[in-house]
Amino acid sequence: MIRDRGYSGKDLNRPGVQDLIKRCAAGEIDVVIVYKVDRLIRNQKHLWQLMEDVLGPQGVGFISVSEPFDTTTATGKAFLSMLGVLFAQLERELIGERTREGLRHKKASGDWVTRIPIGFRMNESGQLEEDPDGITQIQRAKRLSRDGKSVRDIARAMNLSKNTIHKWVRTDLRALKSKYINAL
Repeated sequence: MIRDRGYSGKDLNRPGVQDLIKRCAAGEIDVVIVYKVDRLIRNQKHLWQLMEDVLGPQGVGFISVSEPFDTTTATGKAFLSMLGVLFAQLERELIGERTREGLRHKKASGDWVTRIPIGFRMNESGQLEEDPDGITQIQRAKRLSRDGKSVRDIARAMNLSKNTIHKWVRTDLRALKSKYINAL
């Protein structure tokens, strides 16, 4: 019997769990039996990590006495797989909700929340402002393009990627300034 008295079940970094992992890897354990899953781990991500990285590859079964987890049977494995998919989707949706809420909060605080546009930068107070050096670089790329230089040659001359030069050459600076100066 392995116990972790006095340790939180929030992660796998506990002496008892580390001993369990070592013993599974050494082939000393055939089945891990728990009274309830939350007695082993309280974080779903860590549970799946334990299942996929430790127990599964070693062929170690997992049984919860008070819950329908029993990976020693085909039905138990299927049930656990279905739960894994459901929990993964739930976690993705929760991440999306937290991200949207964080962006809403930043926007309400007056912070810039999207990618900084070409030719602009963030000043010390976190506000968007025109970047004279960036505008000068874009103008130089446009001038070289008008002079007949290829995107590849301009990229080499300016030590930038072809994709960046291609974007810069197509950038309408007047429209860009008008759009973002009004957003400032």
